[in-house]
Amino acid sequence: MNKYFFPVAILLVLLAFCAAYAIFMLTPAAQDKYVSMRRDMIITFDKDAHAFAPETFTVSLGDTIYLELVNDDILPHGIAIDAYGITTFVGAGDRANLAPFTVTKVGNFTFYCPHLNDPHLSELGTLVVLPLRR
Repeated sequence: MNKYFFPVAILLVLLAFCAAYAIFMLTPAAQDKYVSMRRDMIITFDKDAHAFAPETFTVSLGDTIYLELVNDDILPHGIAIDAYGITTFVGAGDRANLAPFTVTKVGNFTFYCPHLNDPHLSELGTLVVLPLRR
């Protein structure tokens, strides 16, 4: 018998086992849990620019967002992300932690200050949700 038969056979069995594990054991739900991350974000209301800082934040589908709002202004502010049913207000000089939420839709989603008067109308930002990391 060929001296390479057993080493090659063992290698093929190991490769088959790895392929079967990847196909059958890592279901889509398991893959989603594997790649999702906790994302701690802080958004500050910039009183001089009448804007959010940062104006854009990027996450991946399945990430869980822990969002802290910081209001250094003398006016109350807030944040609303309609795509995720989020609306909250923060008093002047105050901080607020939103309940964690998991991003479940890919795309660009506008967030804004829900106070519907000037100067709040210019306070806009974008939540960018990318497809899953593989």
